[in-house]
Amino acid sequence: LQTQEHPWGELIVLQHGAATNPKKAASLQKQADKHLKENGPAILGEAANDPRSHFEWHHGFVRRAVIAADTKAITKATKSFLASPVAHMVETLVLAPYPTTFTTYQSWDSSTKNIADPWTELDALAKLIPARITRVGLGGWPASFAQGYVQMPSFSKVSSTFPQLTSLELTGVGNAKPGKLSLPKLTELSVRFSKATTEAVTALATAKLPKLERLTLWIGGTGNGLVDDVYSPSEWDEDDEDAKRYPSTFSAADLEGMDADWGECQPSDIDLRALLDANFTIKHLSVGSPVWTADLMTALVSGKLIKSLETLEIIGVSLIEAHVQPLIAAKKKLSHLQSIEVRAELKAPTIKKLKELPNVKATVIEEADDFHFRYTATME
Repeated sequence: LQTQEHPWGELIVLQHGAATNPKKAASLQKQADKHLKENGPAILGEAANDPRSHFEWHHGFVRRAVIAADTKAITKATKSFLASPVAHMVETLVLAPYPTTFTTYQSWDSSTKNIADPWTELDALAKLIPARITRVGLGGWPASFAQGYVQMPSFSKVSSTFPQLTSLELTGVGNAKPGKLSLPKLTELSVRFSKATTEAVTALATAKLPKLERLTLWIGGTGNGLVDDVYSPSEWDEDDEDAKRYPSTFSAADLEGMDADWGECQPSDIDLRALLDANFTIKHLSVGSPVWTADLMTALVSGKLIKSLETLEIIGVSLIEAHVQPLIAAKKKLSHLQSIEVRAELKAPTIKKLKELPNVKATVIEEADDFHFRYTATME
């Protein structure tokens, strides 16, 4: 490949060198990253054109791929990547479509009309994926706020389309008609809601997953954002009172620039408790939320799933003493766990409280994940 001056050859050499030469690993990896940035399209195809795409490499081959693209272009981007030689050893394939254009509304509730469903042709997408790939994601993570507007596919459709899966990731808005999730070989399940529905959470609680060992859940919630944070309104025209004072649309990048005032967490503690009482015998549980409450934490430690766990991970944007108090109160119930990890923005008093738990590790995160559904409106 190098003699043919194909950039993939140089990438293989650099990544192999970084993996096998500890003394030069950092320098070689830096060169590999720079080379990939400069030659991404030639090596990865169209998948390299979206900054939200990301890849995990092993000696010049992609092992995990997150293919991000406009909802209308996800099939083309996936096909392009899988046709590339670097994809021949991929083990995990995550499709991460997102809407790129949003409509400006004056009603707080109107932004739900921007929700996109890119999974109507799920069968066609599935046919592109080789049968050897049994680790699939529908919706990317870490997720942008634009990806929070992607409708999760029907659980029933996923079950019939990908019956061979051993690992499944789902990210986006909970489906109001989720159907049944039944995957006999699945050992890992990650469901990350930007906005959950009671129907979707209830459907998860009754899923048939006899081999499930690891469950990751992002609770999600809703917030209110202002278009004014990105676009100042035009001056009011008394001669044309009906004139629009804001652009009719804005981009996915603009959505990121809108500060959000919080509404509420979703699902509720009642919905969460129903899921955590599910008839799964899992060993590893990770639960994250953009906002925790004492009620949500109580639901977590009260669920029947706790009994079979070996490890528990709790992730949040911010946790205070009142939030972790239910954990402390359940110290005896949690004593069988091999490890408890809490990752959030934590203050010293909260860390001190957490240390009362057995086998706990508290990790302070300066910029924690903050994924939720964002309603947008103008001030006008």
